[in-house]
Amino acid sequence: MKNFTPIILFFAAIAVRLVVYFATHYAVDDAFITFRYAANIANGNGLVYNLGERVLGTSTPLFTGYPPPAARLWVGYKSFL
Repeated sequence: MKNFTPIILFFAAIAVRLVVYFATHYAVDDAFITFRYAANIANGNGLVYNLGERVLGTSTPLFTGYPPPAARLWVGYKSFL
């Protein structure tokens, strides 16, 4: 039983998240905001959500800095950003 504990906890966490989602229809979109900031950084536009508006709107400014260097290494990164 000891070997199955992480697996049971993993599926229990997923089940709880699904129950909460279907009961409240609440989904967090903060990741998509972070991705847009990261895309703007990778394209050389700086830490902005909308071009020309210098407002910090991400709740994870340090995490936003991780994807742009990876996108620079990716061949054809502008096609998916």
